[in-house]
Amino acid sequence: MFLVGFILTIYALVVLFDIIANLLLAHKVVDAEKNENFKKAMEFTGKLTKPVYGKVSEFIPEEYRVISGIETVPLLIFIVLSVLGQLMM
Repeated sequence: MFLVGFILTIYALVVLFDIIANLLLAHKVVDAEKNENFKKAMEFTGKLTKPVYGKVSEFIPEEYRVISGIETVPLLIFIVLSVLGQLMM
């Protein structure tokens, strides 16, 4: 059980990084064109999170996927993974 909780917690941190990185890009705090390491990190997290985001977004109605400019799918995934990760530990 500990290993499953550990994996869920690590994936929750990847999702959290994706949320924060997208906010930094949206508010033009970081320029991905100039920062190669940030660009590579975004590509890596995109590969890890796209399949999960796609499956979860199928169950959320279109009008609730973005509320006030904030994507709700990654936030919901982060909350669920964080709770499950703590329950498994």
